[in-house]
Amino acid sequence: MDRRAYVWRRWWLAAWVLLVGGQLFASIGPGSERVWTAPLLLFVAVVIAASLCVVTSAAVLVAAHRRSAPELGLVGGFLMSVSILPLVHGLTTPGVWYGPNDATLVSILLAVPLGTFVAAPLLLPRSAVGRQVLGRWRHWVIAWSVAISVLAIVLLVAPNALPAPVMSSPSAIAIGVASLGGCLALSVRQLRLSRISCDAGSLTVAIAFALIGTSTLVWVGDRPYNAGFWMAHVVDVAGVFAGCLGAVLVARRTGSTRGVLA
Repeated sequence: MDRRAYVWRRWWLAAWVLLVGGQLFASIGPGSERVWTAPLLLFVAVVIAASLCVVTSAAVLVAAHRRSAPELGLVGGFLMSVSILPLVHGLTTPGVWYGPNDATLVSILLAVPLGTFVAAPLLLPRSAVGRQVLGRWRHWVIAWSVAISVLAIVLLVAPNALPAPVMSSPSAIAIGVASLGGCLALSVRQLRLSRISCDAGSLTVAIAFALIGTSTLVWVGDRPYNAGFWMAHVVDVAGVFAGCLGAVLVARRTGSTRGVLA
């Protein structure tokens, strides 16, 4: 392993350890019982940040289409999923435009699992299903983007259409941990690409998956508006922006990345 690859792997491992440890400490550590209830701040911050995430994710998808880059397209599909549904999360914040509702938590619970499913073919590129999806990646990404958008509209129109998860419940924790595992697998793939191609863009995307995956550990906490709740929002937004930045860097080296994938 060359020196640069070693340094990049060290940064990747450090990011995962610090993020996971920090999120768990903030969610269930000393002081996690304290809450700072600020629905208007949550509404404004999440709506603005998620809207920007939707725009930047759309830019990644446009770049992938222009360059005929399946890898970039599926990463963009993941980023779009974890942007649209968090936007619903912000818009339905209880106490601003909506009263108490289920959509606020449902939207954020489903965002990362659905995004991981969109990008899952990247983990099985040699399987029959993986080859089929990668060969028709535009249809796959468009179909899922439409489905997620429809789900978002349903939750906005009928905010109690789906039952809200209970924080710290076994089902919510299981979904959060599974989502973390999916992001870990996708992050490992990007780390391998960065090691082989010496591409900083792939490393940035790998760390972006770490940021977004870590936010799913918010479900181990037992209440909203505590330190873990606020931290999860920060790392999630940072992850989407990092993913978009990394995708832009990857897009500039589409030719070399294709060679690595081949």
